Amino acid sequence: MILERLFIENYKQLREPVELYPPEGAIGIVGPNGAGKSTLFESILWAFFGSRGGGPRFANESIPWSGGSTKDPTTVEVTLATDGGSFTVRRRLKSGSTSAEAIDAACRTIVSGTADVTRWVEENLLGMDRTAFEATFYARQKELRFFAHDEGISRVRKISKLLGISSVETAQSFLREDRNDLRSEARLLEGRLAEADLDSLQTELEEASKECVRLETQLEKVSEEYDTAEKELKSAREVRVALESTYREHSRLTADLREAEADGRRAGDRRAEAEKDLAELAAAEEELGRLKPRTARLPEVTFELERLEEDRRRSEQRDRDRKEYMQAQRRLSDIEGEVADDLESLDGGEDDALPDFQDLFDLDGPELLSEILAVLERAAGELERAEGSHEELRRLAGDHDAYRVVAKEVGEADESYSAAREEVAGLVEALEDLSGGEDLERAERELREQEEKLRELAALHRGKANADESEAKNIDKAREAIDSGAEEHCPTCHREFESGEQAEISDTLRRQAAAIRRRADRETGEAGKLAASADETGEKLVRVASNLNRWRELRETRVRAEDRVAARLEALEKARSGLEELETRIAGTEAPTEADLEAARARCARLRELRDARPQVKSLAAEHTKLTGRIAELAEDLDALAGLTYDADAHRERREEKDRLERALGRVEELERRLSTRPEVEKALQAAREQGGAAETTAEKLRREITALDFDESAYEASVELVAAAEEKLSKLSDARVWIGGEWKDADYRIERAKTELKRLDDDRKLANEKAAAASRMDEMDSLFTEFFRSLTARARPMLEVEASNLVRDLTDGRYERMEFDDNYRVKLFDRFDDSYAIERFSGGESDVASLSARVALSRIVASRGGNTLGFLVLDEVFGSLDAGRRNNVLLALERLKRSFGQIFIISHVAEVQESALVDEVWMLEEDEEGKSTVRRVNTPMMPAPDAIAGAAGGTT
Repeated sequence: MILERLFIENYKQLREPVELYPPEGAIGIVGPNGAGKSTLFESILWAFFGSRGGGPRFANESIPWSGGSTKDPTTVEVTLATDGGSFTVRRRLKSGSTSAEAIDAACRTIVSGTADVTRWVEENLLGMDRTAFEATFYARQKELRFFAHDEGISRVRKISKLLGISSVETAQSFLREDRNDLRSEARLLEGRLAEADLDSLQTELEEASKECVRLETQLEKVSEEYDTAEKELKSAREVRVALESTYREHSRLTADLREAEADGRRAGDRRAEAEKDLAELAAAEEELGRLKPRTARLPEVTFELERLEEDRRRSEQRDRDRKEYMQAQRRLSDIEGEVADDLESLDGGEDDALPDFQDLFDLDGPELLSEILAVLERAAGELERAEGSHEELRRLAGDHDAYRVVAKEVGEADESYSAAREEVAGLVEALEDLSGGEDLERAERELREQEEKLRELAALHRGKANADESEAKNIDKAREAIDSGAEEHCPTCHREFESGEQAEISDTLRRQAAAIRRRADRETGEAGKLAASADETGEKLVRVASNLNRWRELRETRVRAEDRVAARLEALEKARSGLEELETRIAGTEAPTEADLEAARARCARLRELRDARPQVKSLAAEHTKLTGRIAELAEDLDALAGLTYDADAHRERREEKDRLERALGRVEELERRLSTRPEVEKALQAAREQGGAAETTAEKLRREITALDFDESAYEASVELVAAAEEKLSKLSDARVWIGGEWKDADYRIERAKTELKRLDDDRKLANEKAAAASRMDEMDSLFTEFFRSLTARARPMLEVEASNLVRDLTDGRYERMEFDDNYRVKLFDRFDDSYAIERFSGGESDVASLSARVALSRIVASRGGNTLGFLVLDEVFGSLDAGRRNNVLLALERLKRSFGQIFIISHVAEVQESALVDEVWMLEEDEEGKSTVRRVNTPMMPAPDAIAGAAGGTT
């Protein structure tokens, strides 16, 4: 099972669509930290399993590119080639909603839905869950180093996590937490039992029981006394009820008597009030006889008062008209004076702009006003003609001045145009001298391509030389083993050496190693020559690039100079056109003098002054006409009011007399209204007398009935006191019974409380024993879990040793035969002579090869449990802490590892990965200023031409 295709869009840094078709072999993924190298393979996990169980890095909100919108869709498609055909898993995320589907090679949907697709991937496609799959195909730097550097228990835990059996330890930790909780609870209960005082509780229970018996006896005695007092109270109440009926009748008669006496008093008051009202009505009738004759004069006084009021109003109108008449006369005089003053201020002398203006000084009054308006009205037309003449003079003067300026500009533009043409000619000559007729851009491009090609060839030869040198070293090691006598059989066919054959083989191996080294030296020499040629070509490229930059600068300067020539020619032609137009306009004319212009301006100013004076004069004339008419109206009104007389004292006396008569009329009306109520007052007097007699009769009757009742008030009061005393005695006995009952309940509560506390202590004792027993059982379970975990790790160890031994044997060319692990998975290596060595004694390169073998063996074991053979492996930053020599050793080991895996993805930011001849393809991740990453496929020294490889995504260099 290998990775056939990977499509990513809008997944974290990979914003733009990326489609990759990885070949078989070793693929290097290089780029700076943070560019998204690991993100490529995290997207595979997300496509297969979604966000569940992936932690914060796989949460939906962290999946899309941070610089975009959640509405932009995220898509990841992963295609795996299996023995049963190709299958594609597609997962999409948009606006926080996820969808997924699985598709076969014929583009038919097998299953859809996020949960169903994840289940299908685990059960059918991979045969393993997320943890197992990640442990199988993804190896990080720390997972290669823990075999050699971690402590024992840490190493066991990491291996158990990769094997998927770490859940046993997790369950054991939960068991221990529960056991510790049970022990804590048992200790708490034991402490509470130790603090309890059982003797005190027992004593309290006995004392409360005795107190309860005593209170029961006392309660029976008080209850008997309460029953006796209740009988006494009943007898006293019967006596009081018998006297109470007589008491109620006596009270009713007494109340009726008081009410009858009150009715008699109220009737007497009403009678006295009615008699008083009749006396007042008699006095009012006498006053009415005196006032009524006087009110007959009121109409006559009212008519005379209205006549005097009209005389007063007309007298006041006459005074106002006289005042207005005098003011109008004064205003007429002022207007005529203002017009005369305006005429004097507008006098311009004998050479006035208006010919009739001087004749106005011979006129006066209304005639002056009408004539001056007519003269000023002609000023507007004269002003318009004068301004036109003045404007024509100004235009002609401006044309003459402009002609002189433009003529000067034409000369200057002609000189500037000539200078620009000379500059362009000089730049053209400089460009020809610099290029010498050669295309510098094409020469620079050819030299750059030649340099890159030479450096690629040099890297190819260096890679071949390194591979030959490594092969020669391996042959030397085999020869040394044979020469030292450590090997008694052929390392290839494993038969024993015959006499002299060992030396012959050693000599053959020496010559073979020497031939390989000579070939390596030739490759190294050829690489050096190619590198020197590349350096020489680079120097030429620098010179050509410098000349090219200078040539480009001169070309840009020439373009700008040509633009200036065109602009100056256009300006020259425009200036000549303007000059010809001005010559046409001023042909046959002379330039006006300053005196001509000043005379035209003075005439316009004089006419404008006369025109502006007309509105004010017109306003004064209109006001003069209006005042003249008003004066005539006021004179007529004053003549009509000339004989009017008004007596103010008589007017005041009539007003006072009218007020007195109106008050007298109001009093007459009030007296007549009061006299109309006499029949009602007399009727009320008669009714009051009758009610008084009836009330007196009723009171006398009630007095006789009270005397006949014979009520004894002292006997009634004695019976009430007897009932009150009996009720008080009964209340005291009731309170005593209630108090004794409360004391009994309190004693009974103490008994129940003591019994409850004793029972609780007994329950706590039983519970503490149960929890202690449960904690003991969990101790046994903890031991069983430990044994079970050890047995699981022990069962996995033989399989891991077999896989790791096969790998280390292949990766070291048989130098080490097998690998074993102790109980803590500490690595031991065995050579061909069964000598064992701990991993700590090995050099860095051999230690890295051993760790890599153990980690890959783990991946194979986990993959075998899923039922499918995983054909690709990802190694994430396994070179980060290695020096150049150790990195080369691991790369050589990976070359041999390619026999076991169809694809090996090597994530690194180390440059040697890109330049190594052992890498079949390189993917370069590059990040732009916005934080978006792109994947670019880079040629390696051993790769064919780009056009020979189909289906790769990104650019090629």
